[in-house]
Amino acid sequence: MTSGNTCSAIALIIASGFMLTPFGVVNAKDYPTENATPPDAYSDVKGGVITVTATRTPSDVDDVPITITVIDDQQIADELASDVRDLVRFEPGITVRRQPARFGATLGSTGRGGNEDFNIRGIGGNRVLIQVDGIRSPEGFSFGAQDVGRGNATDIGLIKSVEILRGPASALYGSDGLSGAVSFITADPADFIQDGNAVGGFVRAQFSSADQEFAESAAIAGQLGDVSALIAYSRRDFEELDNKGTNDAEGAARTAPNPQDGSSDALLGKLVWSSGDHRLRLTGEYLDRGLSSQILSGRGPVFLFGPQPSWIVDNLTAKDSMKRARASLDWTYDASGDGGVIDYAHLAAFWQDSEDRQFALEERSPTSATPRPDRERLNIFETRVYGAVAEIRSGFSTGSIGHRLTIGGDISWTRQEGLRDGTAPPFGETFPTRAFPVTDFTQGGVFASDEISIGEGRLLIYPALRFDFYDLNPTDDPLLPTFAGAAQDGSRLSPKLGVVYKITEALRVYGNYAQGFRAPTPTQVNNFSKIWPLAIPPSQTLN
Repeated sequence: MTSGNTCSAIALIIASGFMLTPFGVVNAKDYPTENATPPDAYSDVKGGVITVTATRTPSDVDDVPITITVIDDQQIADELASDVRDLVRFEPGITVRRQPARFGATLGSTGRGGNEDFNIRGIGGNRVLIQVDGIRSPEGFSFGAQDVGRGNATDIGLIKSVEILRGPASALYGSDGLSGAVSFITADPADFIQDGNAVGGFVRAQFSSADQEFAESAAIAGQLGDVSALIAYSRRDFEELDNKGTNDAEGAARTAPNPQDGSSDALLGKLVWSSGDHRLRLTGEYLDRGLSSQILSGRGPVFLFGPQPSWIVDNLTAKDSMKRARASLDWTYDASGDGGVIDYAHLAAFWQDSEDRQFALEERSPTSATPRPDRERLNIFETRVYGAVAEIRSGFSTGSIGHRLTIGGDISWTRQEGLRDGTAPPFGETFPTRAFPVTDFTQGGVFASDEISIGEGRLLIYPALRFDFYDLNPTDDPLLPTFAGAAQDGSRLSPKLGVVYKITEALRVYGNYAQGFRAPTPTQVNNFSKIWPLAIPPSQTLN
């Protein structure tokens, strides 16, 4: 069992114009969140916590027909959360899996993915939508000894709030929202600058005993006229995850954690122009994470056939790295309450590139006349994506019935590829090779949702419908000369209907029906493995 004990020390520097305040607390009078606008005349928000993820319109969490959690930066600090795993440790039905490292060079991947994924009500992996500022996080990937986790791609030191939706979210967000959605929202310059000041920021330090992590975060923001800017940095140094094991011996009987040494650097920058109802924002983010491991539990004799060892592993080491960079440019028009036809409009274009490299070296000794050369494995998984998002909202009435109508869509173009390389490949394989061919993947969708208010807000109805499409096209890959990948495309309609009835201001009943779907990944359609005498054809040819 892993240790959950965490302690924290907070260091604060205060100077003229500097502050350390909750920059993610959202209430009825404060709407700094991404894509958020003040409620119009038909909402019934009375100072509660606001969510945008649940319905794509800012609504009180008590008035939405689904279970959602909103975590601001003050709660993150109060609960001493150092990563996404700590972030949800008190949330029912939500977990982030992280296991002590006990993987091999060629087989087994236990613990190699770090914070592997969010699991919502028993469903996890790529079936949970994860987004940062409305941009999807890279997918996870697992093949053989490679395991690319999704929980390592976000540094919560740069996050001002998190919204976690339980239940299918495909009617609003499309593919991946089978069991729910996790929306991270980063800080803006205005979140640090108090009225009357031109500069603001914070400095914070933290320690976690679970993996001996030291974390330092700092941010500074400034404003000149209509232009403001922010730069934030977070540094983390950590070791292996403690599991309270007592057997410190080398070999498979070891229960103590294997030694690890890791670090990460995260950088966030924003440049914002804001004038009247219009805002133009340029965002850049970069994350670089590295981890070195000594797998002492993997040393010793290896038994393949019979009682005699086939070889002896003298040493097993690994060095992994993960890099993610993104840039986005967005324009927002917010005229809520002005009486116009359009209350809110948002348009964004983005680019994102992520690369995960996992290297392992296994030093071996023979136990017979059969030579056992040392083995190296280098596994790379890379995803490059660019796309666009558009959304408009309008509040109006039809008689005594109020509406908040939202219409939007998004499209993205992705290239995904992986590489398997090294020395002493498995029998029947030749390095370098791939687990799937280089694949171009297009996905997009359009949606419409409404918030219908009846009886002065006592009855709220939330209908939504989204149409999604995808088109997956593998390339003729020279590293897979004998493998002909199969293309695949499709579409999907995802409906949703939620109802909330307010019996009193303190008592509500609600019901919700929603469907979720997931478009296939390149490796699900075209997974290549050729270990003599077996081979795996494209999934479209399987019965």
